[in-house]
Amino acid sequence: VDHVLGGFLAAEHLIKLGCRNVSFVRRPNSASTVEARIAGARSAFQRHGVPLPPDFVQTGEPGTASFMRNLTAGKRVDAL
Repeated sequence: VDHVLGGFLAAEHLIKLGCRNVSFVRRPNSASTVEARIAGARSAFQRHGVPLPPDFVQTGEPGTASFMRNLTAGKRVDAL
């Protein structure tokens, strides 16, 4: 499995849908494959000339309501 390509394709799909305010959410102590997907996603945004915020990668438990609320509080978020 090409995890870099997978991250690239997922991010490119969001870009083509018009998403610009995107965050990549990962769990603490994620596998190295997640880092490869993050690299692919960053590459897609760079290739399409879409700037990424400095806090593009967020680490936490997606199943935790407070974590998810903090991700979106006061922000316009197109995709996580």
